Parts: sequence; C-alpha cells; structure tokens
Amino acid sequence: MEFLLLGPIEVRDVRRRVAAGGPQAEKALAVLLLEAGRQVDLDTLTEALWDGAPPRTAVHQVHKLIGGLRRRFPGMIETDGRGYRLGLGPHTLDVDRFTELVARPEIPGLVAALALWRGPALVGMNGRALRAAATALDDRRRALLARLADAGAGIVSTVDLPGPTG
Repeated sequence: MEFLLLGPIEVRDVRRRVAAGGPQAEKALAVLLLEAGRQVDLDTLTEALWDGAPPRTAVHQVHKLIGGLRRRFPGMIETDGRGYRLGLGPHTLDVDRFTELVARPEIPGLVAALALWRGPALVGMNGRALRAAATALDDRRRALLARLADAGAGIVSTVDLPGPTG
C-alpha cells in the first residue's frame, strides 16, 4: 500500500486507487498520515475535521470514520490512549520518501524527490490545520527547486504550485 500526500491525497494498492471513504475520511486519513507513527488525539482530529466548529456528535463521528478507515486499511490504525496511531511500513508514504531523498547530496536523488510531486500538497483539503501542513510541504518543494537551481541542475518543474500568497 502506498499513501500519497504530495498532490491530491491518494492511496494505491498495486497500482489501483483505494478510496478512503469520502471527504471526511480523507481528511482524517491525511491527519493520521501527517503524524504517522505518533498518537493523534481526538481533539486534534476533531479540530482538523471541523475547523473549530465540531458538531455535538463529533467524537462519535470520529470513531465511525476511524472504524471505516480500519476496515479499508486493516491492521494499520491502532487505538492509543484517547486517540489513534497510524503505523506504516517503510517507503509507503511519499512525504517520507521525499524527506529521505532530499537529505542526500547528489542531484539524481534530488530530482527523484521532485518527481514524487503530483501537484500542490494535499490539494483539495480544506481547514486551517491541513492547509498549514500543505503550505509547509509546498515550501519544502520550493526550497528543493531553489537548491536544484543553485546547483545548476537545469530543472524546470512541471508541477504548478502557487506562490507564497497563492
């Protein structure tokens, strides 16, 4: 299974797309993926899902969303105190692969890191928390482009990202 955040959120299983289960499930999955391996408490999930204006049934809805994600991705999400933890295998999250490749000094690794991008990070995700995470990821991509330009790599991005005000 491969999880992609460097563009629209996408899950692939042997080259086919796996649906997360709707927009709210995609948001919950995105939050868990951004914090993969760490506990995400109910308050964090609730804030991300409803942007500070949760319905009275928010906790129940989060439990239902997580239940649906557990059915789609068996054995990956565990309960951790008053929250959840998503466990991923190595090389399953594009953000992690990007981070690994950018840490290398050689140009081919940097070019491979750039190739992971399919558009602006988390495109289509709304809400303050997810937009802030997307902006931080997009900033990392811009920094990589600058690094490649400084290295004289002659790389021209084919992925259009908005500028700092975009």
